[in-house]
This record gives sequence, structure tokens and C-alpha cells, in this order.
Amino acid sequence: MKFHNRELMELFLEDNASEDQLNEILELVNSDEKFRQELAEASRMRGLLVSLNQENEDATYRGVRRSISEMEPDSLELKILDSLNESVPEQKVIYKDKKGWLMYFWAGIAAQIAIVFSLFYLPETDDHLYHGTYYSESGRAWLVRGIETVPITAEKRVMDGDKIIVEDEGDARITWNDSTVTQFKDETEASFNLKNGKVITLSSGKFQAQVTKQLPNMPMIVHTPSSSVTVLGTRFRLKVNEEQSLLEVDRGAVELKNLKGESLVVKTHQYAVASKNTSLKSRVFNRPVYASPEINQDTPGREVDIVAEINGSNKLYLVVYDGKDGRSHDHAAWLNPVLENAFGLQYSLLDHPWKYAGSEWGEMGIGIDAVGKPITHGGEQKVNGIGTHALSIIEFDIPPGYKLFKSKGIITDSGSLQAKSRSSMSFEVYTEFPENRYRRLKVSLKKSK
Repeated sequence: MKFHNRELMELFLEDNASEDQLNEILELVNSDEKFRQELAEASRMRGLLVSLNQENEDATYRGVRRSISEMEPDSLELKILDSLNESVPEQKVIYKDKKGWLMYFWAGIAAQIAIVFSLFYLPETDDHLYHGTYYSESGRAWLVRGIETVPITAEKRVMDGDKIIVEDEGDARITWNDSTVTQFKDETEASFNLKNGKVITLSSGKFQAQVTKQLPNMPMIVHTPSSSVTVLGTRFRLKVNEEQSLLEVDRGAVELKNLKGESLVVKTHQYAVASKNTSLKSRVFNRPVYASPEINQDTPGREVDIVAEINGSNKLYLVVYDGKDGRSHDHAAWLNPVLENAFGLQYSLLDHPWKYAGSEWGEMGIGIDAVGKPITHGGEQKVNGIGTHALSIIEFDIPPGYKLFKSKGIITDSGSLQAKSRSSMSFEVYTEFPENRYRRLKVSLKKSK
């Protein structure tokens, strides 16, 4: 969908569209079937397909809603309302005047007739019991419901009491009815209690969410073995093992509680760790001096040229961070990593031992890829690179006086040529300790022991 059309849709859903924008939306609804269907589904998911006699809606809003709701239950109420007004033609002008009390009288009758009709004549459905829909791109995710365990597929709906199991390098996503999106990755187990909001018990694994504003008395709550997270509307990530939970907040604010009963509000660009033996404390994300865009199977050459200003620093941290779809097939390498001074003279890091190197999975080394074989890229062997796998951190103590770090970041063939490969990653360069990345790596390594 065009960006302009999506912007119009968001304005309409938030009731912020101007009269001209509403007329444009109505024209799109009548001429563009895909736009009409997406707007109808978005409205239904947001709970915005209300009856057209709403007090604060003008005629243009009602026109759009009438056009997109032909197959929705509210359309029955509208037809009844229209027929009731036709039976008293001398009062039709009052129906059109949204301030007239008689309009609400007839609307109330119409609503009650529609409710009675739906109770006795509409087919039985369990739509009121489901809270969203599942999706798994990897196929490595399972739904446990009662005594049944089945693969997660797009048509599966989220129900109270569900449990999901995500395998290593797997993923599962839930799109909730309020447009909240939650993702579960890499050896995750979670269960759902949905009677009073979204209560998720996360036994282990990686979890991230983009949460729309929740009702004050029905927040999203995530329980882990070492913490409790309460969310009202934000974007965050949670990494969990038996000993600790790492919370990173990209936007908004999240309340974190540990087992001692301590509470902490973690805000935008902060992270915190909850464990059984330490007190809560929030910290600000370290910022990289360079961060590449995400590269994936569709990136030309599956590579990126890296130039980072290090300005005489004596520390260097090279980080490969997994993409949005998890760490599956995220085999990477730093080719020709060099330091460059102000005169253009270069020093190769392949000749300089690193101080620390760690990754969530696989091998690390000069000339070898994540599976321990010679690095290849585009079918050619590359001996002048450091092979690794996301998430990984390589720490160097470097000589002072260098201005730039240069390299080429690649997806190695060992990842990109796998069947149904989903390789995606970004390359980051830090001159200060990347504590939030290290914390996540530490949680992963503890979990794998």
C-alpha cells in the first residue's frame, strides 16, 4: 500500500482526518477494493466499526463506515434503522440531525432488534473467544491447546489458556485484536491468561513487542522466572533465562518488578536486568559509532561497506546483531577489517589478537565461517575475514592514533545458501563497551549451558 494511503487510513482510525481527507478516503473506498478491505479489517481489529448514529461522527465519517462495513454486524442495525425512519417520513429530518433526541430513540430500538436477531438467527461462532491470530514464518513453532499439539499456522487463533513452544531458530508472531504485535524467538515457551488483559508467562527465550495503548485496568503483563513486566503501550524486548531477565525499551515506558518486590520504570533507550540476587537499576543504551542498515537475502551482493569514525579510541567492539526475523541462518563475516590513520596508512586487525570474542551460536575465527568451514561469499573463498554468527561481539585493544575503522560486512554462503534461508543482520561498531548487547549475549550463553 502507498505510504500516503496508509497515512490516510491511520488518520481515519484515530478520528483525526479532515473533511478533505475523509472525502479522499471515501473515494478510495469506492474505487480501490484492496484499500476498502484493509480499512475494514483494520477498523474491525481496532474495534471501531461502531453504529453510524454515534454522537460525535459527522456524515462523511458515516459514509466511509457504511462503505466498508457491508458485511459487518453493524450493517444489520443500519438497515433496521433506515427502515424505521422510512416508516415515519415526517421525522426523517430528525434522523439526519445528529443532535435530535428522536434519532437516539429509533437507534436504540434498531440496536435492540439487531441484538435479538443476532441471538436467534445468526450462526454460532466463537469469535468472541479469540484474541488475535498466530503466524510462524519458520514453521518451527507449536501450539499446545488442551491435549492437542499442532504446528502454528496463519489460520490459528489465540485463545485463553494457549501455550506456545518455539524451537531453536524458530519464531512465532501474534497480531492481537487491538493491533498489538508480539514476537517469540529461539527456544521460547510461553502461555497465555487472557481473562483480564494480556497476561503472558514467559518461561524462557526471547520476546519483543510493539504494544498499542492498553486500557488502564487491562494492561499487558509478562511474568518470567525472575521478574514481572507491566506494559501500557510501548516497544520493547525481553530476553529470559532461569536466572535473569533483560529488558530493553525502544520507546515508551515499562514497569519492571523483581522477585524482591522492587519496582523500576524503564524508559525510552534504557535497559535493566532483573535477577534473583541483584537490585534493579536502569542504564542508558550505549550508542554505536556506526550501525549498518539491515542486510538480508534481498540486499545487493548480501554485503555492506563499513566506514566508522573511531577518532583515536584505544577500544573497538565489532557487533553483528540479528535482524527482525530472529537469528536463523545469520552467518556473517567482517572482511578486510582495518584501522586507518589521518595519512591513509592502514593496519589490519587480522594481524592483531582480539581480547574477547563471543557469539550466540557457532564458530568464530579468521578465515572460517560459523559452521567451521572456509568462508565463502558468492561462491568465492575469502581468507581475509573473521567469520561469526549473530549475535556476536569481538573486542579489541587497539593502538591509539587511528581515525577510521573500515571493513565489509557480508552474509556468508553457509547462511544464505541454506534451504529457505532467512539470513538478516546488521553490523555495529562501538568504541565504548556495548553493555546492552553484552547483557543479551550473556543471557543467551547462560541459557545454552
